[in-house]
Amino acid sequence: MKILYIVPYAPTPIRTRPYNLLIGLLGQGHQVTLATVWENETEKSILADFTKKGMHVLAAHLSRPRIAKNLVTALIFGHPLQANYSWQPEVARQVDALCNFTPNSHQLSPNFDIIHIEHLRGAIYGLRIRSKQPQGSTPPGWPNLRAAAGLSTTIPIVWDSVDNISALFEQAARRGASRFGRWVTQFEIPRTRRFEASLLDQFQQTLVTSPVDKRAFEKLLEEEKHCSNSQHSLPIEVLTNGVDLITFRPAETSYQRDLVIFSGKLSYHANISAALYLVKQVMPIVWERRPHTRVLLAGKDPHSILQGLSKEDHRIELTGTVPDLPSYIQRAAVAVATITYGAGVQNKVLEAMACATPVVATSKAISALQAQPEHEILVADDPNGLAAQILRLLEDEQLRQSIAQNGLDYVRRNHKWNPIATQLVTIYEKVVHNSIVNSASKFSQ
Repeated sequence: MKILYIVPYAPTPIRTRPYNLLIGLLGQGHQVTLATVWENETEKSILADFTKKGMHVLAAHLSRPRIAKNLVTALIFGHPLQANYSWQPEVARQVDALCNFTPNSHQLSPNFDIIHIEHLRGAIYGLRIRSKQPQGSTPPGWPNLRAAAGLSTTIPIVWDSVDNISALFEQAARRGASRFGRWVTQFEIPRTRRFEASLLDQFQQTLVTSPVDKRAFEKLLEEEKHCSNSQHSLPIEVLTNGVDLITFRPAETSYQRDLVIFSGKLSYHANISAALYLVKQVMPIVWERRPHTRVLLAGKDPHSILQGLSKEDHRIELTGTVPDLPSYIQRAAVAVATITYGAGVQNKVLEAMACATPVVATSKAISALQAQPEHEILVADDPNGLAAQILRLLEDEQLRQSIAQNGLDYVRRNHKWNPIATQLVTIYEKVVHNSIVNSASKFSQ
């Protein structure tokens, strides 16, 4: 298939979903054009690697001034900040040229079989493309470049929302670690809900990473029907996340017996709250019995709230950006996912399982997974329970090995990227087929 894949941030190994899906699609022989932005030289070099792999890459720099302008524009038009954040006119112009969206053309050129748009931040690019089609309309304030009657298209659009952002914001507004962060998410919730609901009838297919996010969208769908008598009927499908089983693999060396790890981007509000919860509420209970246990907070851009923790207690270490995250996970006795709120699949859980490091998690952290508590993972939802589960693994080697092996078996069965990429292609094929059938039906009327 010929695929135009638009991502509103550079696909990197840290942004595991688009990165691995793109590699999977390319590896299966599909012709993929990636349209994206980059913010620093590291991201730019990763995009160069995609080009070396044979992918056509359209990219432009998303600068800080550009982001600031985007956010101001969002406020002026009443859009969610997320919706405008990644807008880059140069990328849009490159997409226009590639798809033959020119002022004098009267029809969209079928240069692609399908267009894939990722995330709420990417929706602006999809809406721009959608505005050039005769079907439907765009929300107020968005560009409507070619809405004249008589235009036609053979390129359907799949919107991979990844997570339901409004549901995430509703949780963050109640439980975020930062007062300012709680205020911002509270401010954003009404606009984000309206915007996400409006997107559901703009594209031929919506994807999410988990059944939890699908239910959140279905709730929005029902509320939209109730409020405006809208007749939404578009499908929402779950396409889960995978894990790179080559990069994240069991260690060849022994682990450190009293080392607990929490991994993830440490500037992300849900991870900040989870790390603080671990250090402030869970670990003091563990330390009462095992005072020498160390906590490793491994991830890029640790928030200032977290940076002082290692100064307060020498048993807490922040790594910042690490060149080889698997090696840190592999040497830990226990990986924890003390997530109190969040959305989608928690990649930190899958990555630890793939490294055969046993995981202790909250119910929220595994809500998108099929992993079985007490068999493939240990679960608790309060500080005493989480501490007790950590201590079980630190003190019972047989249990530790059992949970580690069963977790590894689980991700090998359920979260390989290649089958997920194959599932995505099947979805593409269904969407393309339905688009052709619908077009033929309209033509015959």
